[in-house]
Amino acid sequence: MTILASLTTLDVSNNSFEEFPPALFSLPALITLNVSHNKLSSLPFSKFGCKIDIAGDIDTGAFFQPEVSRAIEPLPCLHVLDASHNRLTASSIDVEFIPKNIQRLTSSHNPLGDSSDLIDALSRLTDLQEIHMDHCDISAESFKHLAPGGFMRISVLDVRETSVTESAMQLY
Repeated sequence: MTILASLTTLDVSNNSFEEFPPALFSLPALITLNVSHNKLSSLPFSKFGCKIDIAGDIDTGAFFQPEVSRAIEPLPCLHVLDASHNRLTASSIDVEFIPKNIQRLTSSHNPLGDSSDLIDALSRLTDLQEIHMDHCDISAESFKHLAPGGFMRISVLDVRETSVTESAMQLY
């Protein structure tokens, strides 16, 4: 994990992963994370503080041990998250711990379903500029509980090929 502490880009797309190792949510410098085209069914951001087993990587007999640099919140520098083409539902994304500095989120081609809590959490992210949710199973009702002033910096909201319509969005 010490080696990965300065990692800024991680692309693990197209690997048929069913799970993303939660310890990687602790990477302090990660800016871009691409987990697209896998078989992920959840994003457990709350597990970012889980134990990292690095015993095989460190000489435990040494007097000075290398410092393992870990984030104190999930992915604190993350700006771009591409989780498209997976098996994610909105309820399987840990919205309470979603990285706070995301600027672009792509969750296209996922069976999101009821996304009210996810949309509400995203609307509170002050740096969020782009959301791509095209080809997802979401409806305009997912936008009904937006907080006043939500989506302050949003410039792209891509909900193509969903049941979200412009007229329905205007109701909210």
